[in-house]
Amino acid sequence: MTKIDDDNNLDELGQMITFMMNNQAVDDFAGYSSAEMQSILYRPFEEDSLVRVKKDIPDEVLDQIPFLRIIEFIITKIREADGLKLTQAGNLPVKVVFGVYGKYFTEDLAKYSFYKPVKEQDIASIHMARVVLEISKIVKKRHNKLMLTKAGEKIIGNRSLLLGEIIKTYAMRFNMGFFDGHNAPSYGNTGIGFILISLHKYGDKPRDSGFYADKYHQAFPQILDNNGGDYLDADRCFNLRLVKYFFRFFNFAEVTNNPAFDENFIFKKSDIFDQVIHIAPSNAGGGLN
Repeated sequence: MTKIDDDNNLDELGQMITFMMNNQAVDDFAGYSSAEMQSILYRPFEEDSLVRVKKDIPDEVLDQIPFLRIIEFIITKIREADGLKLTQAGNLPVKVVFGVYGKYFTEDLAKYSFYKPVKEQDIASIHMARVVLEISKIVKKRHNKLMLTKAGEKIIGNRSLLLGEIIKTYAMRFNMGFFDGHNAPSYGNTGIGFILISLHKYGDKPRDSGFYADKYHQAFPQILDNNGGDYLDADRCFNLRLVKYFFRFFNFAEVTNNPAFDENFIFKKSDIFDQVIHIAPSNAGGGLN
């Protein structure tokens, strides 16, 4: 056997070993392989993704998603006005804000007597909905007006498609730390597909949010490195960005307690989660996507 043949055989063997290692199930990845995790990490919500929004979701399910209803309310006002004029500060008009306030989502602070919102920024769900809508493909801001784009005109005719665009924008382009002071800019956005996989896999019974935070930190330890290794602050980020806002905005989780400051949420997967989000099984475990 020649030296060239030996080298070729070693190269093929190395490629085979690398392929096998990359396609083995990894416990920290909820049984998905390293190769699959690349897709989950960088390409969630694409049409062929392991984690994606379903098509043709029934209206009775879509009606139960608060963030979508708020978005649709704002879109209706944009269409009615043929371009919704914003305030001088670039906010939604007060009539629009209080036309939808409390209608589809109850703010956490609303239970306190001192909570007296007077403008868009005082109401997290509405303010974040407007920001997400503006950075999506659906609307554009021109001359201090919100106007539908041509792509937006097509998207809003299909509520499932609209929801998919909103979830993808919120998860991949909107900074989940936009509304808090934690020094962890990528926390929540990074690995959001894996977080949804964890909820799908373990969410049939109520669990402490720390359980999910630990799964997240094990799969993506660099998240903690970026946060100075502070587990307590990371857990707070998970509670705030994922449970209090993301899960509740899209009705992905049913929170079963009313936690005080620095206490964890207890929640389980909502009744509509599996009707909205498709989670493909891992091929590493012999499943089919």
